[in-house]
Amino acid sequence: MSKHSTMASEEHQRWETTDALVRTGLRDVGYRYVNLDDCWQKTRSPSGEILPDENAFPSGMKALADYVHGKDMLFGLVLISPHNTKNFCYCTSLPSCHATRTGFERVESGN
Repeated sequence: MSKHSTMASEEHQRWETTDALVRTGLRDVGYRYVNLDDCWQKTRSPSGEILPDENAFPSGMKALADYVHGKDMLFGLVLISPHNTKNFCYCTSLPSCHATRTGFERVESGN
């Protein structure tokens, strides 16, 4: 049984993926990122901050990022800008698909 088996499935998968990248040596040959697509988010706080799905990630994004960083890896969260017409927003009910930028998000563009 996994040491992370009591966690929600989405969170559990990210912890296990991080462990596997380290255990198999992939981290050491350059696979250093654990990224989440835009379906990690659920809503926005009253101040505009994007909040995670607490059922899928009960420990929160900081705990997951801390775990990944503790394994000497990098952690990323995908946000789809509503102003980027080249990207299609698969989860159209998510906050980053329909809201204006708030300044909380760091946006990198391939343009």
